[in-house]
This record gives sequence, C-alpha cells and structure tokens, in this order.
Amino acid sequence: MSQKKNLLLLVALTASLFTLLMASIDQQMVEAAPFKYVSNLTGANEFPPVVTDASGEFKMQTFGNSFEKIHFRIVASDLSSSVIGAHIHCAPAGVNGPISVFLFDGLNDRSTFRTRGTITTEDLTGACGFANLEDMQASIINDNSVYVNIHTLDNPGGEVRGQILLK
Repeated sequence: MSQKKNLLLLVALTASLFTLLMASIDQQMVEAAPFKYVSNLTGANEFPPVVTDASGEFKMQTFGNSFEKIHFRIVASDLSSSVIGAHIHCAPAGVNGPISVFLFDGLNDRSTFRTRGTITTEDLTGACGFANLEDMQASIINDNSVYVNIHTLDNPGGEVRGQILLK
C-alpha cells in the first residue's frame, strides 16, 4: 500500500509541476507577444479635412515584452506633391497636436511615398509628455489620441492623416 501512495503522490506532484510549467510558458508567450498598430491615412481625417486622392497606411509593431523599440512602415500613394515630412502627433481626431516623433524629414519627389524605420525613446520630442514608448502606446490604447500624418508641399499642414489604433 505504501508503494501505491508513493506512486499517487508522484503522479500528483508531476501533474502540479506540469501545470506550473505550462502556466509559466503561457505567461511568457503573452509577455513576448508583439503589440501591433495600424492607421488608415486619408485627407478626410486631416483637420481641417483635405480634398485629395491620396491614401495610405501606417503600421507599427513592438517585439517581445520590451518597449524599447517600435518598428514602423508607411506607404502612401496619389499624393498631390512631394512629401516634406511624416510624423506621429498626439491629439484626438479632429484636433491638431504637437509632433511626438519625426518619421521622415526631407523631400520625396514622387506621388508614392514609402518609408520604414525604428523608433526608440530617444526619438520622442517630449512635446506630448511621453517619457518613453510605453507611455505613447498607453495613449494609443487608452485615449485614441495619437495620429500619423504626411505633409506635402501642396499641403504643408498635412495631406493625409489617421489615428493609430491597436490592431
């Protein structure tokens, strides 16, 4: 009978350890899951709205449980003129806000615009009060108050814009 009890105890202990291990793995997978964000860029989203055929998409993603880097990509087409800047701003829809991150600052002389890169805490301007990238992401998720826009020669205030949303 003692062997039977020991065997049952061993089985129970093994099952408990397996359960703890699986819970730990599940937690690590949740922590390591990337956060993905998207924004559909249109002239109608600008404030005031801009009449344009242009449209675009902005995507960004974190990797792992680190908020130290965010990778982004912007694609826009049918822009009215050369791109002179692309930025992340902080403000809700229908309000213009200060620049939080410079994504592109230069001159792109095509009606199609593409750029990609990596954002770090050092890229934050400080104008929005974000101490780090985690603060910016919290504002996206909790307040829907972060947007992207693309500025062109014909529309220096912005030709297309979109609020950044958790995907």
